[in-house]
Amino acid sequence: MQAQNVGINTPVPTKTLDINGDLRIRTLPAGTGADKLIVADASGNILKQTASVRTASIGDIKDSYATADHDGWYLLNGRSIASLSAAVQANAATLGFSTSLPDFAGSYAKTAATVEPLNTSGGSSTVSILKANLPQYNLNAVTNNPGDHTHSYEDTYTTANVYYADAAPADSGGAWNYYIYADHGSNTEAAGNHLHTFTLSSNGGNQAMGLSPAYIALKSFVYLGN
Repeated sequence: MQAQNVGINTPVPTKTLDINGDLRIRTLPAGTGADKLIVADASGNILKQTASVRTASIGDIKDSYATADHDGWYLLNGRSIASLSAAVQANAATLGFSTSLPDFAGSYAKTAATVEPLNTSGGSSTVSILKANLPQYNLNAVTNNPGDHTHSYEDTYTTANVYYADAAPADSGGAWNYYIYADHGSNTEAAGNHLHTFTLSSNGGNQAMGLSPAYIALKSFVYLGN
């Protein structure tokens, strides 16, 4: 029999089987991992293609709603690697986990700095503000009690400032009265200098500030293979 193209719903088939319409296959046998995927291009041509399956690499990190080890992913909960299989321990050692897995509980991951070793832990969930952390500012205040006080001084006068009565008044018993006119200036003594001290309260409670932003709690895993 001479090979020829067969067309369904088309008089000019361009392939061995050319279907101008929908295709339905009622039964397909199960495949294996080595089988190909069937795909169609923009013109409807059927092609086979190797399945692209993403596989994790040793050391990959992920967050998940899962709570236990699964499919080569191991919960980062600080456990000893002695509890893992020999193959998994060897993979963990390539990441620098010589005795235990890191404990990610309550921590965030960050990109390591240029000179920062992997698996370095640090930071704090709270911070206390110190005086050196405050901006530069001035405080203005008024004392809470009046500053009433007295200053003493010595009033020295000369005879040029003293005037006498022409005669002693009759009711003075013959004594002279002196009338002093303070027509000269006097200064208070330097002993009047003083200071006022007062206390300004910050009304603070000495509470540490939380540094955690809004979050959703998940579990962290590392891929160490099976």
